[in-house]
Amino acid sequence: MTVGNRGAGGIARRWMAVVALLLLAGAGVAAWWNRDELADRFFRPGEPPPEAVETAREKAGTIALEPGRAAKMVAQLHARLNDLVGWGRARSVDWERLAREEPGLTEPLDQLVGATADPKLKADFQVARELIRRAVAERDSRALLYAHRVLHDLDCRVFEVHCTETYWGFTVSLEGSDNPAVRYLGDDHPIRAYLREQGAGNEQDASAQ
Repeated sequence: MTVGNRGAGGIARRWMAVVALLLLAGAGVAAWWNRDELADRFFRPGEPPPEAVETAREKAGTIALEPGRAAKMVAQLHARLNDLVGWGRARSVDWERLAREEPGLTEPLDQLVGATADPKLKADFQVARELIRRAVAERDSRALLYAHRVLHDLDCRVFEVHCTETYWGFTVSLEGSDNPAVRYLGDDHPIRAYLREQGAGNEQDASAQ
């Protein structure tokens, strides 16, 4: 009887070890799969260089729209994306609603792209637009979340309408082209070629010309 109990206990411990290993493996796979999200959450950059902020604000003042119009448009887009994906809503996006609202999100960005001469700021509007389009086409919640972060950084640090302490580091204007939003679009996305052609990429991008 005693031997049998010991044998049963050994089997139970082995099964517990197997379950623990499976849980660890599962956690490792989940961490790898969500590595970008984890990095965004725990390893966000500090504030952007003051000279980058100053330059971006100067360039924003040259957008060919009536004074204050571009800032208002960016703030409105930021607020709408906040409503869609802010505060954890990215996990439960209403895709039908987003599809209906897509023109109201992308058409203002089209207008901003057309009115902006500065290549870095123009690229930020293009990136936000492309991420929204990808989100709608592929039901890609991360693309929508990243579009929100682009507009958040522009709104809070460049146009200074809705200012918060949070800074994501998702714009070409403040971080260069090697930022999470551009990386998410992919190395072969046309925005990469545009940035190289305009000399608006990072040093590593420029060296590839």
